[in-house]
Amino acid sequence: YPMRNVLYKEDSISSSFNQTTHSFNYLLLDSRYTKNLPCRAGKLPLQECFRVFCNSLFHVGRGKRTRPLAHLQEATSRSKDNNKIRRVRSIWNAGYGVVSIQLGGGLCAEEALTRQALVVAAVGLPNMSNVRGGTLHPPCNTWSRDLASEVGVIILFRAMLSYLNEGEKLWFKHDLILSRDVTVLMT
Repeated sequence: YPMRNVLYKEDSISSSFNQTTHSFNYLLLDSRYTKNLPCRAGKLPLQECFRVFCNSLFHVGRGKRTRPLAHLQEATSRSKDNNKIRRVRSIWNAGYGVVSIQLGGGLCAEEALTRQALVVAAVGLPNMSNVRGGTLHPPCNTWSRDLASEVGVIILFRAMLSYLNEGEKLWFKHDLILSRDVTVLMT
């Protein structure tokens, strides 16, 4: 029952941290690859859904409040330039949107950083726009690379199931410009 042990490890992460809980994790997906996967999932094997989901993932982060949208907001201006921003612009320039998925909530910063590191361990940093892979905090920092990767796969699989259930919300450049303009009008 090795998988039961991995599931237990993923479920036990939260009990290891007893601090202020305002953080969450998020994923950014490229909709050129997802192609509205939640609508197509009923016709595809679950393994194929997971492959598409993982191949579309280009960034995992830890944040509070509107952090995922901050990356997209940065891409609307010319002041920043990095792999993540270039990927977002490339998606928009091709006429597609960026999918932002929030994972959980009520996490302390260390747990969110640990979960980020576990996802990066599963996918591999070279496949991501992340500059850093996150940090494994105790007790997860004693896990083998294989166990960290397996737990990261469980986190991703659960994220995919949630995404398939909730549907795909796309963020386009005009959505962010419009929301910024509405905020300015409201103040």
